[in-house]
Amino acid sequence: MSAADQNALKDFWEFTAEITSITSWLAKAAVAAPLVDIVLGIGPPWPSKVAVPILTCLAEVMVMMYGFQFWSGLSRPRLGRRLRVAFVLIVLTLLLYITFFSFFVYDAPSGADREVKGLFYQGDVQVVINRGDIREADVIKAGEYDPLRIWVPWSVYVMRVIVLCIWLLFFTCLASGIASFVLLERQRQAAKPSMGPRNR
Repeated sequence: MSAADQNALKDFWEFTAEITSITSWLAKAAVAAPLVDIVLGIGPPWPSKVAVPILTCLAEVMVMMYGFQFWSGLSRPRLGRRLRVAFVLIVLTLLLYITFFSFFVYDAPSGADREVKGLFYQGDVQVVINRGDIREADVIKAGEYDPLRIWVPWSVYVMRVIVLCIWLLFFTCLASGIASFVLLERQRQAAKPSMGPRNR
């Protein structure tokens, strides 16, 4: 490994150390949040309980690496704008995820096992629903909680991807905000006058 590569790795690890030291609780929460999904089951049901936290952590790390590599030379005003945009996107994507989770994710049959609904019922299911003499929850139970037996399969696949993408987008926005904040803090610390020995 060349000296330049070693310096680049050293700078990156210093950057990640600053994330821990400057925003300790925030960084730990950001990294731990996807892992909490394994226990609480608040993440997307697809592709699996283990795959979703792993994908989320990878997405966060990639965004932080990208921010370190390409945003380090940006001015404070530009970093400030990126941080403000990140805050707005964090709120919007969180609200969007909560909305989609509420409308399109159901217990199958309990909260420990969940599935994603589709957009369109299959023909025979649509007829039963249109009659109005049975609830959707009863249809889901009769279909043994299998969404592919209740909704048109392609619409289930689309909704699985959408719910997963919104979840990942929320955490990438969170990682982007953390990276911008840390870079702003680095610039603020660098701009402070050095405390030299006082003149007697």
